[in-house]
Amino acid sequence: MSKELINVELVGIPFSTFTRTIRLGLEEKSIPYKLIFALPHTDVANKYHPFERIPSFNFEYDGEKQTLIESAAITNFIDAIWPEIPLRPSRISSDLNDIFTNARIDELISIASNYVFNSVEPPVVKARLKFEKDQKQENEIVCLLTDSVQQLHQILTKLEQYSALKDNKQFLAGDNITWADFFCYPPLADLRAINEGKCIQGESAQLTKLAAWMNRMETIESVKKTMKDTLQDGWRPPFLRL
Repeated sequence: MSKELINVELVGIPFSTFTRTIRLGLEEKSIPYKLIFALPHTDVANKYHPFERIPSFNFEYDGEKQTLIESAAITNFIDAIWPEIPLRPSRISSDLNDIFTNARIDELISIASNYVFNSVEPPVVKARLKFEKDQKQENEIVCLLTDSVQQLHQILTKLEQYSALKDNKQFLAGDNITWADFFCYPPLADLRAINEGKCIQGESAQLTKLAAWMNRMETIESVKKTMKDTLQDGWRPPFLRL
């Protein structure tokens, strides 16, 4: 590029799983950025995102300020502008293995953004946090979450069986870390931070390959650098919008 991108900003909060996905990629690629704190449906979030969500990705190029929304679009942009330390094979590669791997990564990103997120966050993680805030007893919380947890286990079992973990690979799409890992990890890190995450934690984990993958992820520097002010770090939101 004849001109460089400057003033890279990410609008969101550390607690947001999709914000963390983008941060993981930026940290992994050593891309300097500023985190602008914003909750969804607030004036700051609405300033950059027409649908009042987070994250948004801001940058300046050739004297003009630009904004991108939607995490998948942001990650594709990051890969195109900063191809160093790749998080997927090149999109322009004609090698069939690269083409297939990219398709698999896209599949796993979609699985993470839909099935995993929707089975982990609203019905289990956020529900538990709300029940705890309402000072419900633990046995009542467990009872209220029973159906959601059963559905969650089915989704995670399918993820484990469909990903490359089934072939004893190190990461979800193979032996290299990719965006697929960075999309799946944040909601599962939230899950691990509550009682319902025992299925992917410790020696008694039911989903042993997912648990081992989580352990590997937690040794990665970008994961450590983005842990502050997440559930994984012991942080709890002052309020929830379910």
